[in-house]
Amino acid sequence: MNRFIGTHLIDVSGNGHRGGLIHPDSFSINEQTAPLPYISASEGNWNSGSSWCNGSVMLIAGYSRVIVGTTTSIDWNIAVVNGNIIEDNKNYTLLGLEVGTFGNLSMEGDGGLTVTHNLKLDGTIDLQGESQLVQSTDSDLIPSITGKIEID
Repeated sequence: MNRFIGTHLIDVSGNGHRGGLIHPDSFSINEQTAPLPYISASEGNWNSGSSWCNGSVMLIAGYSRVIVGTTTSIDWNIAVVNGNIIEDNKNYTLLGLEVGTFGNLSMEGDGGLTVTHNLKLDGTIDLQGESQLVQSTDSDLIPSITGKIEID
């Protein structure tokens, strides 16, 4: 339901459904601001909004959210790291991760990073302490990569 005509939402799935507003005189349409994928904007900590494009108006990739009263780990994010990003002592699960040519993802402490589908590594992933990188069974490493993984 990402299209509309006036105060009616259009189902673009092909199922022919439409939605209408109960109070059509009081609504606003807000632009979607989250980049897809999540893209690092500057150097800093993974869990800081200032490290990500639109980080002040969206939640951070890989964090948990409360959905219908239940805390759920959001593990369907794709993150692109283009600068130096540091993460310490947290566990993240991502659908996809791309570390760009000038990107450096430093996992400090005992954090874990699981990539479930797609890893593109042209920069560096630095695993410090007991940190680990896990690619699950269905995860692919892009074969044309030029990056490296450092284990301290």
